[in-house]
Amino acid sequence: MKYSIAPVLLFLALLFATPHLAAQQDQKLRLAQSYEESGDFANASRLYMELYEENKNAAVYFDGVRRTLLQQNKFSDLLPIVEERLAKQKTPDLYALLGNLHWKTGKTSSADEAWDNAIDRDPTSEQPYALVAQAQIDNRLFDKAIVTLHKGRKATDNPVLFANELSQLYGTVNKYSEGTREVINYLRVSKNIAVAQGRLSAYLINDQGIAATKKELAAIVDASKSDMYIVQLYAWFLREVKDYDKALEIHKMIDDMTKSEGREILAFADVARREGYYEPALRAYTMIIEKGNGNPYAMTALFGYARAVELRSKSGAEFSREEAEKVIKLYRKIIDDYPNTQFAAESYFNIASLYSKELDNIDDAIDEYNKLLATYGKTEIAATGGVQLGLLYLRRNEIDRARETFSTVVSRYGSIVGPRDEALFHLARLAYYDGQIDSAKEQFGRLAANTNNDIANDALTMIALLEDNKDEEVQPALKEYAKAELKEIQQNYDEAVDLFGKAAAAAPAAPLAERSYFRMGKIELDRRNYNSARAHLTNLISKYPTTIYGDRATMYIGDSYAAEKNTEEAMKTYTKLLEKYPRSTLLSEARLKIRKLRGDA
Repeated sequence: MKYSIAPVLLFLALLFATPHLAAQQDQKLRLAQSYEESGDFANASRLYMELYEENKNAAVYFDGVRRTLLQQNKFSDLLPIVEERLAKQKTPDLYALLGNLHWKTGKTSSADEAWDNAIDRDPTSEQPYALVAQAQIDNRLFDKAIVTLHKGRKATDNPVLFANELSQLYGTVNKYSEGTREVINYLRVSKNIAVAQGRLSAYLINDQGIAATKKELAAIVDASKSDMYIVQLYAWFLREVKDYDKALEIHKMIDDMTKSEGREILAFADVARREGYYEPALRAYTMIIEKGNGNPYAMTALFGYARAVELRSKSGAEFSREEAEKVIKLYRKIIDDYPNTQFAAESYFNIASLYSKELDNIDDAIDEYNKLLATYGKTEIAATGGVQLGLLYLRRNEIDRARETFSTVVSRYGSIVGPRDEALFHLARLAYYDGQIDSAKEQFGRLAANTNNDIANDALTMIALLEDNKDEEVQPALKEYAKAELKEIQQNYDEAVDLFGKAAAAAPAAPLAERSYFRMGKIELDRRNYNSARAHLTNLISKYPTTIYGDRATMYIGDSYAAEKNTEEAMKTYTKLLEKYPRSTLLSEARLKIRKLRGDA
């Protein structure tokens, strides 16, 4: 019997060729994926098509063709491929894709038919509705997508299905009431307030969105007062739209529901105070204070109340003596009612700050800081108070007491980095004021070496000043400049201006001279001596045309004219800044000032 050897040879050839072919396909696939990742969709689609033609059953090849042709907007090229695949696999995702392609190629009725077919494949499952809606969204058919998702909700008998998707779609088509209801549907299922807040935030872009959302939320809360998640979302919304009066009412409701004894009200009060809504904050603090000292939040509320009164007063044009004294009385009550607490310590600190900064009563401020140190000597706020006390002694020209106080802070609070380093910085400045330039530079250097410290930048600034003026012939001028800075701190402005002038005259070629003219101009501007301010700043610009202070000096000259209601000269000066210093960081500020003078802003 004779047997043909040809089939055997063909079988063996295929057997050995298959691994080689698979390796080639795998290499081509990796190359296609590489092209796709780099954004070269033309070459990627070419390779995916070659692979797809070799094996039309491989989903990975078809998906590659689909992705890359869509990226190139080659919808007509992709359409027959999808139709061919649909002939074998009538799946919802392919029908949804077919509808997408029909719509993009202008065959809108065919698109609707394809999307209907996608849903008909599995009408009681949520997947086809989601696929079709996404295809419609891709074509900006938002109203169609909304209809599709509602059909899915009805078909699956799930009244909150697609709530998250619908809330976004309703926002896109400016149907804020419907969107708000969907956000609530989502919240009821997910209990995720953060996501619900994010959805509602998108509705706050205009007055229409705010009004519609507010009305809808109020109605929903009225019908769902026992749902804590919804009530909390409403409270957040009211704070976002700055309706703090209504927000306080809702926070009171939450506090009652949770039996929090004022915790929710206190949280609201603190937020309102930080946001600058002092009246509702004060009402909220009062609600807690009226519960009596036995309430666990009474002390915190009293301190918050005092702080809110202080900030409210400072937010006006002036902080009157009567207002300052009223706040001091509130802080005194905290000290008396809650001794040996952090709030009492902070009250001492705040009283001292009010005396020094608002009432210009240095003696009483020093007394309060000393009480703080004596009563709460180991606390961080006492360390901070010690630094402020040293500065007050410095202001009173009690240099030895200032040095002693700063040294005490360093030795007593060595582990409290912030106040310790600030005290070390001021000790270095004392050496500088005293003309001990080398010692000062060494001390500033130690502080600047630790870049993690907050004071390092200030130390570097001082080192730069000393380095820029280190020449021996400039040293006498530098010592005059240091004395001038001390006089400025002590608010002895006449002497400060005189000393700055001497420093400039003693070293006219040194960078110190530019600084001196600038400081003189700023002091006189702050004192409303506008002619003198302009004289010093004009001298600076004329003597040193390339000075780094040129743009700021020009701005100050313009400010002096504006303060005198000399609108014409002020606008000329601000315009000069724009023209002469085109790279200045002050350009936006100068333009705004010009617009205000014109009445445009």
